[in-house]
Amino acid sequence: MDDNGWAKVNLSEVLGAAMISLGVGAIRLLTLLRDKRKVRWVEATLEPCLAVFAGMLIWALTEYTETPDVLQAALTSLGAWGGPRTVHTLEMKYFGGSRNGDHGA
Repeated sequence: MDDNGWAKVNLSEVLGAAMISLGVGAIRLLTLLRDKRKVRWVEATLEPCLAVFAGMLIWALTEYTETPDVLQAALTSLGAWGGPRTVHTLEMKYFGGSRNGDHGA
């Protein structure tokens, strides 16, 4: 069996990362509501979902690289705050480009 970061993962860590991401997504949604006068229901639904997805992606990467837990929580929060931008940045970095005008660096 490989001796990597996945060996010590338990359910409480996964749920903790998901709750951090969901909380940050809710804060991000409230910020959008405060800054804009009208937010479509699609944005109100997708923003927290993408925050959780992005936060969990960052958490998985930091868990795999055996990053300390406090730093994992901070990076998960930053990833969740970025939401769609985080997903797009990771896509650009690891898969090259996602749209016609995108060119991976």
